Amino acid sequence: MESYNSIRELRESLSNKPPEPAGKYIKDYFLKHKLSALSTSKKLNCSASTLTRLFCGAALTVDMASKLEKEFNIDSALLFRLEANANTFKAKQKSSSI
Repeated sequence: MESYNSIRELRESLSNKPPEPAGKYIKDYFLKHKLSALSTSKKLNCSASTLTRLFCGAALTVDMASKLEKEFNIDSALLFRLEANANTFKAKQKSSSI
């Protein structure tokens, strides 16, 4: 495990790591609670492939965030913040390479 001499070093280290989109955290939640994409898709009234695409990085929709909040009490505002952080990081990476 890395050690840091200051909060500033820690922040700089973390700022270089790409934040994960919301789908990664949703997938982790499902794994932790032993929920399959198929069984969950039935509860959410969507296809299992829709959830799998979300797990693999597809954009979180308002509809899906609302369903997840209603069915699993997952805060949709938090999901969109995670998504925004990941998108902001990608945009900064892209703008620095132009």
